[in-house]
Amino acid sequence: MAGEPDAVDVIIARCARLPLALAIVAARAAANPRFPLAVIATELRQATSALDPFDGGELASDLRAVFSWSYRALSTDAAQLFALLALHPGPDIAAAAAASLAPTRPDQTADCWRS
Repeated sequence: MAGEPDAVDVIIARCARLPLALAIVAARAAANPRFPLAVIATELRQATSALDPFDGGELASDLRAVFSWSYRALSTDAAQLFALLALHPGPDIAAAAAASLAPTRPDQTADCWRS
């Protein structure tokens, strides 16, 4: 990583700092230690869909599948809130702002976070 700081910055940005996406890229890099990170960064930059580079060919390493499994495990209210949070333009949202989007009363919104 120290030898390719620009590639690391691209990888982090293209993974949107998502731990699961970063873990998949890190596992790929660890499995191929002689494979330059710049190549992975280029693949991420050139992808036509943000999740295409994270299709590992197996369900357990396909980011779309993993997100799908997690989403299906949410309660109905939590799933609605999750979908609405995607509309927020920034990387962070205050609990009060999220509560205003929630399909539940503000005092019930905390339950959505825990489901």
